[in-house]
Amino acid sequence: MLARMRISTWLSRRTALLGTAALVCLVTAAVAHSGDSSTTEIPGCAPQCLPQHLIEPGNLPSGKYQTRYFFAGEMKLLFAKGWFSGEDSTGEFWAQPKSNPKARVVFWEDVYAVRSSIPGYPHRVGPVRQTSASLLAWLQKNPNLTVSKPRSGKIGTIPARVVDIGVSDGAVNDDPGCPAKPCANFLLFPQWGEAYGIAGKWISRFYFSDVRYGGQRHLFVAVIEATGRTELTAFAPTARKLIATVRVPASPG
Repeated sequence: MLARMRISTWLSRRTALLGTAALVCLVTAAVAHSGDSSTTEIPGCAPQCLPQHLIEPGNLPSGKYQTRYFFAGEMKLLFAKGWFSGEDSTGEFWAQPKSNPKARVVFWEDVYAVRSSIPGYPHRVGPVRQTSASLLAWLQKNPNLTVSKPRSGKIGTIPARVVDIGVSDGAVNDDPGCPAKPCANFLLFPQWGEAYGIAGKWISRFYFSDVRYGGQRHLFVAVIEATGRTELTAFAPTARKLIATVRVPASPG
């Protein structure tokens, strides 16, 4: 079952928002934006102020990949052979080993905590601009979630707070379309309209980093998704190797 339960599915979210012009981009855009390109300064208002864009890179060549849209097109990371990506957008980048299609590594910016007073209708909780500390505080208060004790980690060279998040035993399902009840939706995105959550026994490892670029503070997030604790333990070493290669033009914030 899918762990990533956004009130409508994550695929239909993209399709509905893109429109005809952006869908043409999916066909015509290059598979990878790689090489040693000069880094331009990212505006502090990004990603919220950037036009919405999305491509589906597909099979990724081994070696360096530079995002076309995520992190304003300035995130670089190194892939081993056999990875696939289904999204490189202004809001998200994700990739998965083709040998393990139920696991993913996902990257976001400026997500924020939500709760659903009425199932299917999440609303923001906490400050508009959330830091790793403030977001973790809200997630730890959510009775639908289990959140491990934060430990230290890194996204590339940037310090991060790392926690494992799953659905609590007493969780109240907050997604009417949940395929593996209960579902717990707990995050929203600055550019996309549906919530992110976890279903059933799925578990995700979150890396929350405070960063700064363009004179503004931002929240940079990496997520290791897996179908359960055993699967997460098995996939984590591969995912950590990928996360360690990440480079972005931002400083610890």
